[in-house]
Amino acid sequence: GETYESCIRGIEEYFQSGLDGHLSIYPCEIYTNTELASPQYMDRFGIKTKKTILTEYHGIPRSANEVNEYREIIIGTDSMPISEWRKALKFSWMVLLINDMKLGFFILRYIVNRYTIYYTYFIRYICDSTISIFPNSVLSNEIRSFESYTEDILHGGGQGSILNEYGSFYWSSEEASFLR
Repeated sequence: GETYESCIRGIEEYFQSGLDGHLSIYPCEIYTNTELASPQYMDRFGIKTKKTILTEYHGIPRSANEVNEYREIIIGTDSMPISEWRKALKFSWMVLLINDMKLGFFILRYIVNRYTIYYTYFIRYICDSTISIFPNSVLSNEIRSFESYTEDILHGGGQGSILNEYGSFYWSSEEASFLR
């Protein structure tokens, strides 16, 4: 029953709680022999999944003679179609980039307190408006990169990114953006 709006509300609740620690957000995974994996459950909620290659964060890529592992993630439901899932994934990435990687932590706190707005309003504005307002900015380039990364996931690609200049292992999307 999660929607794009309920996802945002849940993240706003985290911010409003006053916790200043680390927030982890991951795509929902399907595990064998669980209710979520049953065909009846998936049909009931219109669950759409994608099998993606497993690329463990901070792990090294598998060699050609090693067996690849995969995971199955939810990419859409009756209440959150794939187009909304894309938006929720981008929003979550921006939250982690601003809050967890601290690229806008203090600015976000200042704006929220100064103008009495919701944290998520400001983050949504950044996600939705940056490219049109600042098309050649570093942040616009990162948003485009993340959108491309999302399409790779929808085509079965892994979630980790390799940045050879920082080591030949997988970084999470927010870590990769932080480093770039």
